[in-house]
Amino acid sequence: MKSYAKRESFRSFIVFGLVGVLNTGIDVAVFSLLTWWQLPWLAAQIAGYGCGVLNSFLMNRKWTFKQRGPFAKGLLRFLLLMCSPLDSRPLACSSCMSCLESRYG
Repeated sequence: MKSYAKRESFRSFIVFGLVGVLNTGIDVAVFSLLTWWQLPWLAAQIAGYGCGVLNSFLMNRKWTFKQRGPFAKGLLRFLLLMCSPLDSRPLACSSCMSCLESRYG
């Protein structure tokens, strides 16, 4: 019994990490594609982050934690939690963009 619990915890840990890597890839891919299409970087950042967050919720709910509770309530709680770091990302991106533009052009 104890061995099964450890194995399941380890599996959840690995799957959670894989989902996180995939979320980052989705975020970067959407951001890159939208900026390549000349969308302003702030809008591209928000869209990329939003796609990564949505993927995180769906994959972690179904694959990592195998939850079956109310979908809308869970999504709302997850979005409220995940949107808090979004406030600092535009500021950080703006600082980086200013630095890069002043240095390279």
